[in-house]
Amino acid sequence: CPLAVCEKRDVKGMYRLEREGKIHDFTGVSDPYEEPLNSEIVVDTDKMSIDICAKIILECLESKGFMESNNPYPESDLLTKSYRIASRHHRGQVRKGGSPYISHPIAVAKILKSAGYADPVIAAGLLHDVLEDTGCDREELEKAVGVDVAGIVLQITEKDKTVPWAERKRNYLDALSGASLEALAVSCADKIHNISSLLEGALGADKSFITSFSGTFEEKFKNYRQVYELLKLRDPSLTILSLYRKKLEQTEALFA
Repeated sequence: CPLAVCEKRDVKGMYRLEREGKIHDFTGVSDPYEEPLNSEIVVDTDKMSIDICAKIILECLESKGFMESNNPYPESDLLTKSYRIASRHHRGQVRKGGSPYISHPIAVAKILKSAGYADPVIAAGLLHDVLEDTGCDREELEKAVGVDVAGIVLQITEKDKTVPWAERKRNYLDALSGASLEALAVSCADKIHNISSLLEGALGADKSFITSFSGTFEEKFKNYRQVYELLKLRDPSLTILSLYRKKLEQTEALFA
């Protein structure tokens, strides 16, 4: 936090007393503040809200295992490991609207668990974004949760995020065409929560919320519809497809 902001927050008047010469060796003014060279976590409190700062710090503590009570899956060793990896690698990332990014994979995993999927599929839901959106690599993932879970994640990972949005979405559809049923389930749950987030954001603020995303809303919705149709073709028995369809219909009704 900049010195000027610290002074504005000083309810005890310590900075004023230092300026008046009544106290000495005051950190940041007459005594140097030595910023840590390798901090485990940094929050810019002059730029971030209190809530966001607190969430980032809590995520850090959770990822290091200091807050096991916040682990959604203490009964499962695989899901606990997956949750810790996701929390650590998504630490500091924020979704549109301000919520910590980890809330998304947790929601995806919750959808899969409620539908009765086995732990490896739920674990893949927790980890479905770590290979494309964080510094996690395939070797780390395989070592931590095994080749089966990592294999599901790899099937639905966007390989190159430097290409244009439309091309990435076409590549994703191509990947789904040959993906396993487990990977299709994770993709379905992922899209369900993404659409839910769009709806919540639009209803909670205004429709301009949609413009903050890459690609126009029409393009995004078309892609969501294409994913739905492909999932329906590949696995008509997919239990959460009905929820996907419901979210699409709600979106169509709102933006008609």
